Amino acid sequence: MSEIGANSDVQIHADTADLVHLVIPAEVDQARVAAGDEAYFEELGLAALGSCFYEDLPE
Repeated sequence: MSEIGANSDVQIHADTADLVHLVIPAEVDQARVAAGDEAYFEELGLAALGSCFYEDLPE
């Protein structure tokens, strides 16, 4: 993993046509989730997608 700059405890998962891995932050602001804060949901989505890598970009 050192060739990609990751620690040894990092796990890499590959999505398939039948399986998609959802990555969420370890700590989530429950009050903002309960309040339905759309801006916070967007922040969470951007944080999750920030580490995605696609060999074939989706259309």
